Amino acid sequence: MSEIPPGLVSADSPQVGSIFGPQLWGIYDQSGGIVLEVDSVAAVEYARDYRVSDYPQEKGGFESYNKVQVPFRAIVSFFISTARYNFLANIENAVASLDLFAVFVPEWSYPSANLTHYSYRREARSGVTLIRVDVWCEEIRIVSVSAGASGTISRGNTASTNAASPQASGTVQAQSSTGAPL
Repeated sequence: MSEIPPGLVSADSPQVGSIFGPQLWGIYDQSGGIVLEVDSVAAVEYARDYRVSDYPQEKGGFESYNKVQVPFRAIVSFFISTARYNFLANIENAVASLDLFAVFVPEWSYPSANLTHYSYRREARSGVTLIRVDVWCEEIRIVSVSAGASGTISRGNTASTNAASPQASGTVQAQSSTGAPL
């Protein structure tokens, strides 16, 4: 059985959190710093999808041939009552950037995400001074790309020979033409 990381015990209780350390809820940058200073986290929604590819065959049949993991999507909802202007300026910059972030919940962390959307709404019935901000994140997968000695870009080993770059497989001998079109 694995040991419970510090902070996990207090993640759901703000009163106990000051005793055991910071809470793990939120969006963090790649160096582990909190990106957005918030009053509280209202909700975290996470979705992971897998798609199965298929193609049609004769007489209405089909064949399935592949299952692919799709990048995750997460929505983190924050409540902000103080420093609203600073928060909205920070979230605007974060969503516009190409930086990668990590979404943390007490049970798990979801690294390598980019912030793609935010929205907020203020209503009289929910408190005019309290806003709820929804921040959408999407997983970014980094593919290593290297340039060879010839300057061509190589993406590493291919899974299929159909996707591989053409290779020279022997010497081609020149043939003389008759000069007359066929």
